Amino acid sequence: MVIFYFFALIGMNLFGGYVKKGSEVFDNNPDIASNWWQVNFNDFFSAIITLWTLMVVNNWMITMKMFTKAMDSNWYRIYFYVFFYLSSVIGMNLVVAYILDMYSSVERIADERDITMQILKARLAEVEVEKKDIE
Repeated sequence: MVIFYFFALIGMNLFGGYVKKGSEVFDNNPDIASNWWQVNFNDFFSAIITLWTLMVVNNWMITMKMFTKAMDSNWYRIYFYVFFYLSSVIGMNLVVAYILDMYSSVERIADERDITMQILKARLAEVEVEKKDIE
């Protein structure tokens, strides 16, 4: 969430107001659909939605192309590459690693429970044998 907040603020400062309905970004550009203006950094909520679509790799190259054309510089691609790397490559790998770690922990606990149950059954059998010997 910190990554999203940080990049939303930077995106609002860099791209805020440059992409809106009727912008020249959409003129004579067949790669970008005419309703793509809704993906913008004009406010915080729109910035978070835009970053979410970038994180799930939903046409992120088209989004990057639209903003670099709006800003008329390819240097802004660095913003999108860094966000892609931090959110998709590192962030998603951390989520997958966490899920795998939880799975292995649950599996280990289940194995320990089975071993404990075997020990208890063996001890219960010994106690019953001792009871029979006493009687």
